[in-house]
Amino acid sequence: MSTTILVTGATGLQGGATARHLLARGLRVHALVRTKQSAAAVDLQNRGAVLIEGNFDRPEQLKNACQEATAVFLNVSPSFRGDGAELRQATNVVRAARASGTVTTLVYTSVCAVDQREQFPGWVDGSMSSVMKGYFESKAAIEELVRSAGFMHWTILRPPVFMTNYLLPSVRGYFPELAKSCTLRTAMPTGKRTMLIDPNDIGRLAAAVLAAPTQFSHRALDIGGEALKTEEIAEAISEISGREIAIDQIPRDLAEGLAVSSPQVDAQLWFWQLQDKFEPRELEAEFGINLTTFKGFLAANRELARQTFDQAD
Repeated sequence: MSTTILVTGATGLQGGATARHLLARGLRVHALVRTKQSAAAVDLQNRGAVLIEGNFDRPEQLKNACQEATAVFLNVSPSFRGDGAELRQATNVVRAARASGTVTTLVYTSVCAVDQREQFPGWVDGSMSSVMKGYFESKAAIEELVRSAGFMHWTILRPPVFMTNYLLPSVRGYFPELAKSCTLRTAMPTGKRTMLIDPNDIGRLAAAVLAAPTQFSHRALDIGGEALKTEEIAEAISEISGREIAIDQIPRDLAEGLAVSSPQVDAQLWFWQLQDKFEPRELEAEFGINLTTFKGFLAANRELARQTFDQAD
């Protein structure tokens, strides 16, 4: 049976990148989309993907989508409402893939450091925000679902912070002051590094795994392109945008108070301790891929960077 890969979340950052890189390798791609009319869906179709409309909450649609597929790329969006939607939707996809009788490989994108979650400050004593704890519990549950589902080959990729978080449109949610006033407001301790990745590289790595599933089978891989200090991130943005980027360091005591209601601040207080435990160059050597640096990402998105910061005060 010829290889056919079903890419879920195909119009998103990770799914879209994965689909494009699979197509560039000459592989047959079925792209699960909510609507065939979206610009992102049309672009994939023009590149050669077969579009399949479907909803993660419609098991019958997912079963139809998995017909003829030999592999599935699983990427479901997190739910911050505490309703279990992410795990439910992932379960629907995994069940549909298993029921197909043809899917032998599943690749899931999770999040870095999920395997170290019980070491997170506040995890045991309950001081961590319930939103952030629920986020990691959901990812961990999906990882276990993938491991135990019975696929011949499965691989879990664990990406860190997206480089796209510093540009439009994502910057408005992650760093609103950066978009408004060229100020990078952060609770990251001075001198500590944030591991970053270009979502396009997630697609490159996922496509490499899906193209050679036996090589990476039954593994959970931390992935990341470059770890940078806050000052280095600000400097890189300044260089490409032509705008001076200020840093507003949130004092520790204030940050701890904000963390109760802000998952973003909560993560900045401790996440850096656990997402910087591997060397990207080793990842490059294993995959034979040169990963994107933050400056390289900004240079490739120069016009968007200028649009992002030209609007700032």
